[in-house]
Amino acid sequence: SALTITRTDRVILYAKPTLNSSIAPLVSGPSWAADDSGLLVTLVPSSDGSSCVVKATGQVGTVNITCTATGQAVITDVVTVTVVTNYANLIIVEPGAVTPQ
Repeated sequence: SALTITRTDRVILYAKPTLNSSIAPLVSGPSWAADDSGLLVTLVPSSDGSSCVVKATGQVGTVNITCTATGQAVITDVVTVTVVTNYANLIIVEPGAVTPQ
């Protein structure tokens, strides 16, 4: 899956291990990793790994966040996070009232 955040945002990701569309137990994990070496986001996993806060660092770009756990086998899912600027991307010029000179 994919999502977009601004360079000042954070988002919480949740790990939901399933079997046949129902929540299922894990042998170990989940653990979280980002492929950006901390340049775009920092990860703050919960103590049990069931969720992870992804905080933008202020830089823009795209990072893959991987959640890995062990169920019947090693299972993973990847979320692609695009961090964008929150600066204006458009300027609108509006005239004020017309007055005599």
